[in-house]
Amino acid sequence: MTKRGGQKNNQNARKHGFYSRALTEAEQVELDEASCVEG
Repeated sequence: MTKRGGQKNNQNARKHGFYSRALTEAEQVELDEASCVEG
């Protein structure tokens, strides 16, 4: 069985995908900070 998808902490979708055009810079910063939270 092979692994699918990006590696852990892959942020390609946020940088290049749909959300890169939909979020303000402040929202982007908050999302970046939230993605580092575990649990």
